[in-house]
Amino acid sequence: MASSRIILLRDDEFWNLYLPLCKPVEAPSPALKQEVYSELNDLDGILRPALDARWGKTDAYWEVMDDWNVCYHHSMSVHSDAMCCTELLDIVQGALGQMKHDWCFHVSLECIEDMGWGPQHAGFGQIVFYQGKVYGNRGREFNYALFDA
Repeated sequence: MASSRIILLRDDEFWNLYLPLCKPVEAPSPALKQEVYSELNDLDGILRPALDARWGKTDAYWEVMDDWNVCYHHSMSVHSDAMCCTELLDIVQGALGQMKHDWCFHVSLECIEDMGWGPQHAGFGQIVFYQGKVYGNRGREFNYALFDA
């Protein structure tokens, strides 16, 4: 059996890795702001259509965030068990692999309620993509094995 693509970290390890990566730059120069936003537009322009092509005609529900800070960080939430699979990992990693800089991409896994098409059971968890790796928060109650199926 292949090992999981998600490296599970203790709660404190997860936050120690993630929080510094999403901290906005204080008083960014206009050039840095332009560079980050330009690349963020590129990332967004790759990611949203790829997610829509795969899950747009299904009951799956997700949101890519629109709150852009000046840092190499982006995020989304997933609310559907069906999206907790290797395809999601491939789509996000494929988009991040096209960027010039190392981006941190956070996914809040919120598969804990009925969004109108039936109860979701995977749980509440979090994953972070950074430098070609995916890290999960073991401190949360989430069925990360879904990403290995």
